[in-house]
Amino acid sequence: MKKILFLFLISVTFLFSTELKYIKTFDEAKNIAKSEDKKILVMFTMDGCPACEYMKDVAFANETLSAYLQNYFVIYEVDYNKKDTYPQGLNPFGTPTFYVLDNEGNKKGRAIVGGATAQVFLDKLKEYK
Repeated sequence: MKKILFLFLISVTFLFSTELKYIKTFDEAKNIAKSEDKKILVMFTMDGCPACEYMKDVAFANETLSAYLQNYFVIYEVDYNKKDTYPQGLNPFGTPTFYVLDNEGNKKGRAIVGGATAQVFLDKLKEYK
C-alpha cells in the first residue's frame, strides 16, 4: 500500500511540474531568463488560431518537449494583434511564430513558423542550444 501511495504522489507531482508557465511581459521574461540562465522563447499567438491551440494543448503537453522547455526556456506569449507588445526587431509571419532569444533579448537564428509535432519542434529548438 505504501508503494502505491508513493507512486501516486510521484505521478501527481510530475504532472503538475510539467505545466508550462507563459509570461505576459517581455521585461518579466528577460528578468526570469537572466536569473535562471535560460533562453526566451517568444510565442506569437492569436485567439482562434488552430495551430496555436495545437501547440499549447498537444505538442507542449508532450512530456519530453515540456521538460525541455522548462529546463532551457522562459516562454513569452505575445498576442499577434497587440503590436505594441512585440520585442524590438521581431516581425511574426502569422501565428504561431516562435523566436528564440538569449537572456538579454537578442534574436538567435531564424523564426520557427507554424505548428509542428512535439518531436519536430523539439529538434528545431535543440538547434539553438
